[in-house]
This record gives sequence, C-alpha cells and structure tokens, in this order.
Amino acid sequence: MVATAFKNYEEIKPAQAPEEMTPEVAATIIPNPLGFALGWVLADQVVANRFLGSAVDVLPICHPENGWDRMLLTRRVSCLLCAQESADSFGTLMLSGDEAPVYVAPNGDELSLGSLLREDPEAAVQKLLEQLPQVGFGEGDHRNCWHSRGERYPDIYHAVASIIVENPGLIALREIFVDEVQFEGTYHPIYLMTGALTKGLTYNWFAVESPDYVCFFMIDGGSTIYQTEAGNWSSVIKQLKDEDREGIKRCIQAWLRIDGELNKEVD
Repeated sequence: MVATAFKNYEEIKPAQAPEEMTPEVAATIIPNPLGFALGWVLADQVVANRFLGSAVDVLPICHPENGWDRMLLTRRVSCLLCAQESADSFGTLMLSGDEAPVYVAPNGDELSLGSLLREDPEAAVQKLLEQLPQVGFGEGDHRNCWHSRGERYPDIYHAVASIIVENPGLIALREIFVDEVQFEGTYHPIYLMTGALTKGLTYNWFAVESPDYVCFFMIDGGSTIYQTEAGNWSSVIKQLKDEDREGIKRCIQAWLRIDGELNKEVD
C-alpha cells in the first residue's frame, strides 16, 4: 500500500483553502494528498493491530479551517466504558506538512513518519505501534462495545484504506451528522433506512464518497446503503460481515462504480 500511495498521490498538488471556508468546502480540501494517503496506510495498521485487542480506533477528521488534515487515535467511540476519555487519548496523526504523517502523542511529543515510510515502511509502522502498546480493556461489561461487536471491522477498515490509496479523489467519513429534517426535499439516507432510529452525530457508520457516488455501511458490516442507478437508495441481501476480505473490497468498489457499472450480485 505504501508504494501505491506514493505512485498515486505524490504528484497531486495540494488543494488551496479559500479565504471564506464553509463546512461544505472544507470537506473537499486535502492540504497534503500524499500525507493523506500515507495516513490511511498507517491508520489501517493501527486498526489491524490495536482495535480488537485494545479498542483503539482511528477516525479521519475534517478540520473546519484546514480540511482533511488529521486522524484521531481514540477509544471514545469504540468502547462504552471509555466514552469519557479525551478524543485524542491515544494521539493524533497529522496529515499536513512536509514530513507528514506526523504522530503527535498525547503529551505533545512528535514522531515524523513520512520520510521513513519512503525508506522503510515496515520500520515506520513498527515505530508507530511502539507508541501504542496493547492496553487491553478495563473491567466491566464489553458485550455491547463496538470492539466486541465489530469483529470484521479491521477487514472493513482495510478495504476502505486500500480503496482510498488506490483511487485518488475518494474520501471516507466516520463522523456523520444524520439530519432528521428534510434537506432539498429528502431525508438523510441513514435516517430513512434505519426507520428514523439514527439521527444526530453518529460514529457507527462509514460513508465513502467518490465525486459521483456515496455508500454507507455500519462499522460491524451489518447494514449497507448505496445509490442505485435511478438515484434512489437501496440496501443489499448479503452484508459486508458475511463477505470474505476480498469480497468486502469488491462490494465497496461496486457501490462506488469504481470498476464500471454496479455489480447486480451485491443487490
């Protein structure tokens, strides 16, 4: 993935932020495309190695003034018993600047990883993981925590990271605001497809967006919403949690029409 990130993103010019920034515009700004792609590579490794054992998740964040310039390493939304921890309790990956990605520890110490990723990707990943030792879980009932329910989450995260690295122009959200009122004559698809049970700010879904399409799926792989050719919203018969590792990636690509027309087998 590292070589693919350099190949696909190194020559992309950074997006320039306008003087008047709105949330809609900020969501289109990637201040350092290569840092952004390499950030997803590192985030994938953190989730693969620290989510199921310590509940550490990595959330892409769109800064209201800078755009997609950071990722938070946190247990706040993955473990019910850690809901009061600070959002960056396990640090931050900063995706802008010449040495991006830069890991910023909770105490403010910085570890630049961009150059090392170019020279020795395995060493870069190992240095980052050394900053995040396995801490396990606190005492209590974790049965309803996402780190317990989301056994397939590392596979789903890997598919998202791979697709982003392979296809510049895609973004993925984990912080999604589900409006309960109509916007331009329609309701938010998650609000519609969950029977109005999901509303407000949610971290329990992925939204993956291309310039033309968007799909939503729960982080445990148990529910999916994608755009049909008619412009409506639909779900699928076979959910991501029931797919193998390659099948997860193949389905997401199909919903985004990355490999051509929608594969009807995912309906």
